[in-house]
Amino acid sequence: MFKAVLRSYRGLDDTINMRLNRTAAFMHDQERQKVSRSKLSAEEQACSRLWQELVSNWSRRKELIEYCVGVVDKSNEEKQEIVDSQTSSPSEVRKARAEKYSQEVKRDQIHKELSVETIVKQRSIDVFRSRYATQNVLLDAMVDVDIKVPVTLGVMSRCPDALLCENSMDAVLKKVGEKIDLKLVYIAKINSSEPDFGATCMHGPEECAGNVQQLCAAKYSPFANWWEFVHCNNYEDWLTGNG
Repeated sequence: MFKAVLRSYRGLDDTINMRLNRTAAFMHDQERQKVSRSKLSAEEQACSRLWQELVSNWSRRKELIEYCVGVVDKSNEEKQEIVDSQTSSPSEVRKARAEKYSQEVKRDQIHKELSVETIVKQRSIDVFRSRYATQNVLLDAMVDVDIKVPVTLGVMSRCPDALLCENSMDAVLKKVGEKIDLKLVYIAKINSSEPDFGATCMHGPEECAGNVQQLCAAKYSPFANWWEFVHCNNYEDWLTGNG
């Protein structure tokens, strides 16, 4: 259902050239019949009209993706309450952990649609720029469009290679941070027999704890705060030789 709705909303982007031609023809007809009183040319009106429709569609799609991520997050919070509860039986805890893992996979799949959104939106913008490069009405509107490139790093909180990767990314963020939507995902093996985190981490239980801490920071703090927290963890690991 989710993907079907997204495909429906992306229909305009997928047929952008055809829609531009049809809208331009419609505006030319109105211009010939003196129906339109706009000071803009038929081409400018077609450009502006379709651009507004595109931006509206982009907004609805982003809201849909964020809503679905929120639904999964709420479900995972409920599963975590079962895991943390002292009254939960071992079988209930195992079931909650398994369902939570399944939901995390689903959340990641939904979140990846934001990457697809960036590609789809950029493709439409390129079409507009190629056809209406001299139209000020379009170029002015494009200034307000916020498109960031999604970047996902697969890391481990106590892995030396991950520390180097995050330090390198920090240098990148200082140059083009406003153009990047950064996300960290943590590498571990699901293991329902592990009593604390339900997973086995390459660098031991302390790494699992670090992964959880950094995930919590990313979920509940602004980007600048949680990214600083990650680097603080990295620095402490480097000092103690745990990295």
